[in-house]
Amino acid sequence: MLSTNIERLAAAHQRQIDDEAAEQDMQEAEELDIIKTPASMNAALDNLDAAEWCAMKLLIGQLIRQNQYHGEERDQGILDTAQEIYDLCYRAISEQATANRRAAMKDRP
Repeated sequence: MLSTNIERLAAAHQRQIDDEAAEQDMQEAEELDIIKTPASMNAALDNLDAAEWCAMKLLIGQLIRQNQYHGEERDQGILDTAQEIYDLCYRAISEQATANRRAAMKDRP
């Protein structure tokens, strides 16, 4: 009896892990689709609020200023700033992906 309960708990735990992995896969697929589709990307960027747009403007200025440097220093500065821009955009992309998936689930019969 005890081993049966342990097996049930283990199976339930495994199902939970599998469900979480499937959910993560669907989220990542939706995010990738948004990144590849200009209209979807524009919709995602609409999720940025005024403070985030202000931060984006500052980051774009920082990116442009990297041209005053040379060689590896400039390259690293561009990469670092580009990562900051991506991180800021990723939140909006993730939110849009979640909204898209929720809408898709509502449309299912």
